[in-house]
Amino acid sequence: YLRLQQKRKLAELELEAIKAQINPHFIFNCLNSIQYLTYQGNIEDAQQYLDCFSLLIRQTMRLSQQIFTTLEDEIRYLTNYLKLEQMRFKEKLEYTLHIQENINPLRIIPAMLLQPYLENAIKHGIAPLSKSGRLTLSLREREDEWLEVTIHDNGPGFQPQTEKKANSLGMRLSGSRIHTYNELFNLDIRKDIQSPPRLAGYPALGTLIQILIPSISHEKIKV
Repeated sequence: YLRLQQKRKLAELELEAIKAQINPHFIFNCLNSIQYLTYQGNIEDAQQYLDCFSLLIRQTMRLSQQIFTTLEDEIRYLTNYLKLEQMRFKEKLEYTLHIQENINPLRIIPAMLLQPYLENAIKHGIAPLSKSGRLTLSLREREDEWLEVTIHDNGPGFQPQTEKKANSLGMRLSGSRIHTYNELFNLDIRKDIQSPPRLAGYPALGTLIQILIPSISHEKIKV
Protein backbone atom coordinates (compact mmCIF):
# COMPACT_ATOMS: atom_id res chain seq x y z
CA TYR A 1 0.00 0.00 0.00
CA LEU A 2 2.80 2.43 0.88
CA ARG A 3 4.52 1.51 -2.39
CA LEU A 4 1.33 2.35 -4.28
CA GLN A 5 1.10 5.69 -2.52
CA GLN A 6 4.67 6.52 -3.50
CA LYS A 7 4.01 5.64 -7.15
CA ARG A 8 0.91 7.82 -7.11
CA LYS A 9 2.88 10.75 -5.73
CA LEU A 10 5.55 10.24 -8.38
CA ALA A 11 2.88 10.32 -11.07
CA GLU A 12 1.47 13.55 -9.61
CA LEU A 13 4.96 15.00 -9.49
CA GLU A 14 5.53 14.26 -13.17
CA LEU A 15 2.17 15.79 -14.07
CA GLU A 16 2.91 18.94 -12.10
CA ALA A 17 6.30 19.19 -13.78
CA ILE A 18 4.64 19.25 -17.18
CA LYS A 19 1.91 21.69 -16.10
CA ALA A 20 4.38 24.07 -14.48
CA GLN A 21 6.55 24.47 -17.55
CA ILE A 22 6.19 26.44 -20.79
CA ASN A 23 3.38 28.83 -20.06
CA PRO A 24 0.95 28.95 -23.05
CA HIS A 25 1.32 32.75 -23.16
CA PHE A 26 5.08 32.31 -23.44
CA ILE A 27 4.64 29.97 -26.42
CA PHE A 28 2.22 32.41 -28.04
CA ASN A 29 4.66 35.30 -27.55
CA CYS A 30 7.52 33.27 -29.02
CA LEU A 31 5.52 32.34 -32.11
CA ASN A 32 4.45 35.97 -32.52
CA SER A 33 8.08 37.09 -32.31
CA ILE A 34 9.13 34.58 -34.97
CA GLN A 35 6.26 35.69 -37.20
CA TYR A 36 7.11 39.37 -36.70
CA LEU A 37 10.79 38.85 -37.56
CA THR A 38 9.79 36.92 -40.68
CA TYR A 39 7.40 39.64 -41.85
CA GLN A 40 10.12 42.23 -41.25
CA GLY A 41 12.40 40.25 -43.55
CA ASN A 42 14.83 39.53 -40.73
CA ILE A 43 15.20 35.90 -41.75
CA GLU A 44 18.51 35.29 -39.96
CA ASP A 45 17.17 36.41 -36.56
CA ALA A 46 13.91 34.57 -37.16
CA GLN A 47 15.83 31.35 -37.86
CA GLN A 48 17.99 31.78 -34.76
CA TYR A 49 14.87 32.40 -32.66
CA LEU A 50 13.18 29.35 -34.14
CA ASP A 51 16.24 27.18 -33.45
CA CYS A 52 16.32 28.24 -29.78
CA PHE A 53 12.58 27.77 -29.42
CA SER A 54 12.69 24.29 -30.97
CA LEU A 55 15.54 23.31 -28.66
CA LEU A 56 13.62 24.56 -25.62
CA ILE A 57 10.57 22.49 -26.57
CA ARG A 58 12.72 19.36 -27.02
CA GLN A 59 14.48 19.99 -23.70
CA THR A 60 11.14 20.49 -21.96
CA MET A 61 9.68 17.28 -23.36
CA ARG A 62 12.75 15.30 -22.28
CA LEU A 63 13.12 16.81 -18.82
CA SER A 64 9.38 16.60 -18.10
CA GLN A 65 9.75 12.82 -18.17
CA GLN A 66 12.38 12.94 -15.43
CA ILE A 67 11.97 13.40 -11.69
CA PHE A 68 15.64 14.30 -11.22
CA THR A 69 18.33 15.52 -13.59
CA THR A 70 21.94 16.64 -13.45
CA LEU A 71 22.89 20.21 -12.68
CA GLU A 72 24.62 20.34 -16.07
CA ASP A 73 21.40 19.54 -17.95
CA GLU A 74 19.39 21.97 -15.85
CA ILE A 75 21.88 24.78 -16.54
CA ARG A 76 21.68 24.08 -20.29
CA TYR A 77 17.90 24.30 -20.11
CA LEU A 78 17.90 27.54 -18.11
CA THR A 79 20.56 29.10 -20.34
CA ASN A 80 18.56 28.38 -23.49
CA TYR A 81 15.40 29.75 -21.85
CA LEU A 82 17.17 32.99 -20.90
CA LYS A 83 18.68 33.31 -24.37
CA LEU A 84 15.23 33.00 -25.91
CA GLU A 85 13.76 35.60 -23.56
CA GLN A 86 16.64 37.97 -24.29
CA MET A 87 15.97 37.64 -28.02
CA ARG A 88 12.31 38.46 -27.36
CA PHE A 89 12.88 41.44 -25.04
CA LYS A 90 16.05 42.59 -26.86
CA GLU A 91 17.79 45.50 -25.07
CA LYS A 92 15.10 45.52 -22.37
CA LEU A 93 16.58 42.38 -20.80
CA GLU A 94 20.18 41.89 -19.75
CA TYR A 95 20.99 38.68 -17.95
CA THR A 96 24.09 37.36 -16.23
CA LEU A 97 24.95 33.82 -15.17
CA HIS A 98 27.29 33.35 -12.23
CA ILE A 99 28.22 29.68 -11.97
CA GLN A 100 30.83 28.63 -9.44
CA GLU A 101 33.97 27.40 -11.20
CA ASN A 102 34.37 24.11 -9.36
CA ILE A 103 30.67 23.28 -9.19
CA ASN A 104 29.84 19.61 -9.76
CA PRO A 105 28.06 19.33 -13.16
CA LEU A 106 26.80 15.83 -12.33
CA ARG A 107 25.15 16.90 -9.10
CA ILE A 108 21.58 15.57 -8.85
CA ILE A 109 18.76 18.11 -8.53
CA PRO A 110 14.98 18.08 -9.11
CA ALA A 111 14.22 18.43 -12.81
CA MET A 112 12.75 21.70 -14.10
CA LEU A 113 12.31 23.19 -10.65
CA LEU A 114 13.98 26.55 -11.32
CA GLN A 115 12.57 27.75 -14.66
CA PRO A 116 9.22 29.03 -13.30
CA TYR A 117 11.10 31.32 -10.90
CA LEU A 118 13.09 32.80 -13.81
CA GLU A 119 9.89 33.22 -15.82
CA ASN A 120 8.20 34.93 -12.89
CA ALA A 121 11.14 37.30 -12.38
CA ILE A 122 11.01 38.31 -16.05
CA LYS A 123 7.22 38.67 -16.14
CA HIS A 124 6.81 40.67 -12.92
CA GLY A 125 10.29 42.17 -12.50
CA ILE A 126 11.62 42.95 -15.99
CA ALA A 127 8.57 43.32 -18.26
CA PRO A 128 6.97 46.26 -16.35
CA LEU A 129 10.16 48.35 -16.51
CA SER A 130 10.45 51.27 -18.92
CA LYS A 131 14.23 51.03 -18.70
CA SER A 132 16.58 48.12 -19.26
CA GLY A 133 16.00 45.24 -16.88
CA ARG A 134 18.77 43.18 -15.32
CA LEU A 135 18.47 39.59 -14.21
CA THR A 136 21.17 37.60 -12.44
CA LEU A 137 21.15 33.84 -11.93
CA SER A 138 23.79 32.54 -9.53
CA LEU A 139 24.61 28.95 -8.60
CA ARG A 140 27.17 27.87 -6.04
CA GLU A 141 27.91 24.89 -3.82
CA ARG A 142 28.34 25.88 -0.20
CA GLU A 143 30.83 24.31 2.16
CA ASP A 144 28.01 22.33 3.77
CA GLU A 145 27.35 20.79 0.29
CA TRP A 146 24.06 22.61 -0.24
CA LEU A 147 23.40 24.08 -3.68
CA GLU A 148 22.49 27.76 -3.39
CA VAL A 149 20.51 29.22 -6.28
CA THR A 150 19.73 32.94 -6.33
CA ILE A 151 17.67 34.84 -8.88
CA HIS A 152 17.83 38.63 -8.63
CA ASP A 153 16.01 41.20 -10.76
CA ASN A 154 16.00 45.00 -10.64
CA GLY A 155 12.24 45.31 -11.01
CA PRO A 156 9.69 47.01 -8.76
CA GLY A 157 10.32 44.62 -5.88
CA PHE A 158 8.34 41.96 -4.07
CA GLN A 159 5.34 43.17 -2.09
CA PRO A 160 4.35 40.49 0.44
CA GLN A 161 0.97 42.10 1.07
CA THR A 162 -0.10 41.63 -2.55
CA GLU A 163 1.71 38.32 -3.15
CA LYS A 164 1.50 39.20 -6.83
CA LYS A 165 4.82 37.64 -7.69
CA ALA A 166 4.15 34.47 -5.71
CA ASN A 167 0.71 33.58 -7.04
CA SER A 168 1.32 32.65 -10.67
CA LEU A 169 0.34 29.10 -11.64
CA GLY A 170 3.95 28.13 -12.27
CA MET A 171 5.04 29.48 -8.88
CA ARG A 172 2.23 27.72 -7.03
CA LEU A 173 2.98 24.43 -8.74
CA SER A 174 6.70 24.84 -8.08
CA GLY A 175 5.97 25.42 -4.41
CA SER A 176 3.79 22.33 -4.39
CA ARG A 177 6.54 20.32 -6.09
CA ILE A 178 9.10 21.42 -3.49
CA HIS A 179 6.74 20.15 -0.79
CA THR A 180 6.23 16.85 -2.63
CA TYR A 181 9.95 16.32 -3.22
CA ASN A 182 10.66 17.01 0.44
CA GLU A 183 7.95 14.62 1.60
CA LEU A 184 8.59 11.78 -0.84
CA PHE A 185 12.38 11.79 -0.82
CA ASN A 186 12.93 13.12 2.71
CA LEU A 187 14.66 16.25 1.41
CA ASP A 188 14.76 19.76 2.81
CA ILE A 189 14.57 22.04 -0.23
CA ARG A 190 14.05 25.62 0.94
CA LYS A 191 12.77 28.73 -0.83
CA ASP A 192 12.78 32.38 0.19
CA ILE A 193 11.51 35.42 -1.74
CA GLN A 194 12.21 38.93 -0.55
CA SER A 195 13.23 42.42 -1.53
CA PRO A 196 17.06 42.64 -1.42
CA PRO A 197 17.44 45.75 0.80
CA ARG A 198 17.33 43.34 3.71
CA LEU A 199 20.46 41.64 2.40
CA ALA A 200 23.88 43.23 2.11
CA GLY A 201 25.45 43.66 -1.30
CA TYR A 202 22.29 44.06 -3.39
CA PRO A 203 20.75 47.20 -4.93
CA ALA A 204 17.75 48.82 -3.27
CA LEU A 205 15.28 47.73 -5.94
CA GLY A 206 14.23 44.34 -7.17
CA THR A 207 13.40 40.92 -5.86
CA LEU A 208 15.71 38.18 -4.66
CA ILE A 209 14.69 34.54 -4.82
CA GLN A 210 16.89 32.07 -2.97
CA ILE A 211 16.49 28.31 -3.34
CA LEU A 212 18.58 25.89 -1.30
CA ILE A 213 18.86 22.28 -2.48
CA PRO A 214 20.61 19.70 -0.29
CA SER A 215 23.04 17.12 -1.62
CA ILE A 216 21.04 14.26 -3.16
CA SER A 217 22.57 10.79 -3.54
CA HIS A 218 21.55 8.16 -6.11
CA GLU A 219 20.51 5.90 -3.24
CA LYS A 220 18.19 8.52 -1.80
CA ILE A 221 16.15 8.96 -4.98
CA LYS A 222 15.43 5.28 -5.44
CA VAL A 223 11.78 4.58 -4.70
